[in-house]
Amino acid sequence: MRYISMLIFCFLMSVNVFAQGTDTVHKDSSKQFRLVDAPSIGKYAEPLFVVDGKIYKRSIKRLNPKNILEVSVLKGAEAEILYGSGGGNGVVIITTKRYATFQYQKKLSAFSKAYVDYLDKHKGDDSEVAFIVDGEQLTGYSDRITKLFKLSIEKIKSAEFSTKSIDIRDKTPALIITTKQ
Repeated sequence: MRYISMLIFCFLMSVNVFAQGTDTVHKDSSKQFRLVDAPSIGKYAEPLFVVDGKIYKRSIKRLNPKNILEVSVLKGAEAEILYGSGGGNGVVIITTKRYATFQYQKKLSAFSKAYVDYLDKHKGDDSEVAFIVDGEQLTGYSDRITKLFKLSIEKIKSAEFSTKSIDIRDKTPALIITTKQ
């Protein structure tokens, strides 16, 4: 008797499984599910975003990609050491062109009063200034910002600003920077 009831139970289960399988086959397959990143248990999967040295709590989609100078990522222990438990899922560090420009202008202003005066007169816009570091003119807007931003103040020997052109045919003012070798 036990054998027969077990056989009936198995038969009913297999019919039930078959019925469910056929039901799922006819469901709408136009909807798709895509798993992008599964969160760790007890933690958020989203990394910490740091924009221009400050933790960014707004939506990262609000940043205009054209205004971003560079992006770096910290992972693991390094991220947690620098940013505590908030860095447990990694840290995305974003530097904007505006921030980098302000930082290098502040740094170079310590060496040249004429450069400060130029910035005041042009409302902080030095896009028309030729920057020459150790005899080599920096070209390309983003490349120039990056190099000047990363130039440490300890490495700068002098910075001389001239409103006189470096080329007779050109009326571009120049900031001539000499570094310590």
